[in-house]
Amino acid sequence: MTKRSQWWLIGTLLVVALLVAIALGVRKPAEQTSQAPTSYSPLAYGTKAFFMTMERLGYKPRRWRFEWTRLEHEKGVLLYAPSDPITAGGQFRPMGISGARAAERWLERGNTLIYFLNQTEREKGQSMLLETLDVSVQFEPLPPDHQTTQNWRQFLPTRLERDYDTILPVPWAAGVMRVTGEAVPGLTASKGNPVVLSENREFAHVCLIPYGKGRLYLFSSSAMMDNHFLARSSNLTLLLDIIDRERLKDGTILFDEFHHGFSSEFGAASFTQLPVVRFAALQGLILVSLFVATSWRRFGRPVPLVRDTRRSIREYTQSLGNLYFRARTHREVLEFLFQELRHSLSARYNLPESADDSVIADNLSVQRSAAEAWRELAHDCGRLLKHRRIANGDLLAASRKMEEFRKLIL
Repeated sequence: MTKRSQWWLIGTLLVVALLVAIALGVRKPAEQTSQAPTSYSPLAYGTKAFFMTMERLGYKPRRWRFEWTRLEHEKGVLLYAPSDPITAGGQFRPMGISGARAAERWLERGNTLIYFLNQTEREKGQSMLLETLDVSVQFEPLPPDHQTTQNWRQFLPTRLERDYDTILPVPWAAGVMRVTGEAVPGLTASKGNPVVLSENREFAHVCLIPYGKGRLYLFSSSAMMDNHFLARSSNLTLLLDIIDRERLKDGTILFDEFHHGFSSEFGAASFTQLPVVRFAALQGLILVSLFVATSWRRFGRPVPLVRDTRRSIREYTQSLGNLYFRARTHREVLEFLFQELRHSLSARYNLPESADDSVIADNLSVQRSAAEAWRELAHDCGRLLKHRRIANGDLLAASRKMEEFRKLIL
């Protein structure tokens, strides 16, 4: 190959690599399955509607995408709605001890934290942040059937709703007549003043807890501010009343996004995740692969590999059964087919080959129809094997039943 041809080849490989990188680099909208209450999400569990509403009302909210240790330079109101790790869809960062201690110091200086509990925190009755703030929480006891519903609440086709009409006349709930949210158990905190929002006055769904010079508002669920429930009843009014009461004159309103997996911290890992860097690495990989593939030389003709032809047990059974059938040994055919079926079932359920038919039926009881079909098949085959000779019609009928039974248990 001449030098000019080599340059043409390298140029062609570069163009091909560039086109492939562009084709693979076109980002398609991914399926949004996360139930994280993030202000970036327009889904039912997201809080984008609340964030945009505050923007239009002139509150100038911001998304906080840094470690909470950097909150010392901020003042105002922070809304913290952690994701449930089960339904976050990978967008989840747990609260660390350093972040919890930073929040504690931030509250003591006179700021406000609005904390919305998630499903896992309700089940455990604790969290890293509450432990750091020395706040213990107990939840409303539920009947067993209601507790089962709560455990599967996030996987139900429709969300369980509940209206709360019992609202205490507190300054930060002015004009709030009714609040609508998810049907979750109420809570009682070791500190603070609760707003009942429930038929049971011992348990509340919003709790105000003074801490140092600041305040902690503890909500039982983030549903009251998500896209699905925000416009219902007086949900928006309640949230705006709290923010109007707590925001400082020169303070800001922050939506925590750091614990939803969004970060503005830039490091070596962030550099490798840049699309430009990934495209460059992909182009280099494709270029090297194509160059190696085109410059590879073979010495002699390739020798095809000899592979053993393997047949399945089912083909072997059918072939041997056909041999018996042609020899007119119908009884041996039926006995062979039935024994092969029993051996396969015994191996499937880790049973000895001499296991009784009733033992096999017990293992098939998970599929009720399969257990009944096995008893019927075993009874018919046992009845036919008692005779010295078996007619063609009986043999064919028994073999069809075996085939149908195999299809049933697949």
